[in-house]
Amino acid sequence: MQMTISAVLRYVTDFAGIYRKWKVSGDCRNAPRVGRPTKLVDRDRRVLTREFRKNRTQPMALIREEFQQASWSIVSMNTIRKEAHLHGFHGRAAAHKPLITKSNRAARLMWCKAHRNWTVDQ
Repeated sequence: MQMTISAVLRYVTDFAGIYRKWKVSGDCRNAPRVGRPTKLVDRDRRVLTREFRKNRTQPMALIREEFQQASWSIVSMNTIRKEAHLHGFHGRAAAHKPLITKSNRAARLMWCKAHRNWTVDQ
């Protein structure tokens, strides 16, 4: 008598498992995972997002201090950093832009106006 591997191991396909769960409970969503609940609630997340948007170049330590004053909850730097990354804020350096003085700006504008009618061959 030959048996298949799935019969020997009592392996159930993904679909069959989901179907069985649906028949038993009427729902096929995964159960909530165990573990420590998050420190931040939705309101804290909104406050943090507002702090991130206020000044994007501000260090995380200052954001943490302002958040703790605004929400009266103490959180670690890692919590702040993780939440920033979840909302799309990352610690990236700003692009360096050349300093253009008023006189240089005026000179550039004059040059552009003088050469407005140039062609590609010139």
